[in-house]
Amino acid sequence: MRLGRLIVGDLVDDAPRKMRRCLCDCGNDKDIRIDSLQSGRTQSCGCLRDEAAKRTGLSMIKARHAKQCTGKHLPNILRGFP
Repeated sequence: MRLGRLIVGDLVDDAPRKMRRCLCDCGNDKDIRIDSLQSGRTQSCGCLRDEAAKRTGLSMIKARHAKQCTGKHLPNILRGFP
């Protein structure tokens, strides 16, 4: 089954939570929680976020912090990083 850039594979037996081993279009393997796949929250191994950060000119750190903050806090966070 394909979800976003991921091809969802087998269940991971030794994981503390229910996870599936996924293969991303970029070639990375990643174990991803089933609830994140079902909700649509996770659509890649992280490469999609990295590409978006490069496209918008945000660094990786800025992109992660910007994702967590909304509204009036976003400009303050972006000012805090060179």
